[in-house]
Amino acid sequence: LFSGSDNPIVQDVKAELEQETGERFSFKFPAEDLSFQVYRETESGPEKVEAAERLHILDRLWSITLDKVDQTML
Repeated sequence: LFSGSDNPIVQDVKAELEQETGERFSFKFPAEDLSFQVYRETESGPEKVEAAERLHILDRLWSITLDKVDQTML
């Protein structure tokens, strides 16, 4: 998610999150910060997602990822 991977599973996970939320997100792990950041892509540029919403987005990403990996393992 952070490196802009071309991996099809990563792309599927991001696409499903975007479909669920109707929004596009970018994920960054700044070297000067000890935690990664989630940004909502808006017409005026990236907007940092606050902590509570970030946790919800990360929870959904984790669930979607587990589902995708389970599908490939069956």
